[in-house]
Amino acid sequence: MDMLIFLYGPDTYRLSKKLNDIVDEYKKRKSGDFLVVDALADGKEKFFSALGQNSLFQEKKFIVVKNPITDKEFKEELLERMESVGKSGHNIVFCQEGKVLKTDRLLSAFKKSAQVMEFCPLEGEKLAAWIIAEFAAVGCEIGRLAATSLAQRTGSDLWNLAN
Repeated sequence: MDMLIFLYGPDTYRLSKKLNDIVDEYKKRKSGDFLVVDALADGKEKFFSALGQNSLFQEKKFIVVKNPITDKEFKEELLERMESVGKSGHNIVFCQEGKVLKTDRLLSAFKKSAQVMEFCPLEGEKLAAWIIAEFAAVGCEIGRLAATSLAQRTGSDLWNLAN
């Protein structure tokens, strides 16, 4: 089954964790080509040439594309070729850190053809619940009052909280 996913948002901690979880799960099940492309550093050539290189005997590629919206040239070509990218037969995860406007054309295109996950900063009860879950994940317990107090003191910087 082909996979096309778009992860985005200003909560880089949960976004990175989700990306790592997807990559780890894929690597457990498959051993095909794995490629990471940064649209800002590598440009559009590396990604689109990798899509075009298919072998009769080769497994699907797993491609992670970072910053697809930040690089304007990459974004425009991706918009033009979105249908063929979706039908490429490869597993592709696009990852954009930071705020993405709801009116962005590429976001709209992803919503039509990909699984889209937004990672907004956690606040209030959601942040406290996240703290409690993180403690539980490492075998520790924290009460709701302590989690709420910790959340108020540190804010929604999950990188800082995780440390």
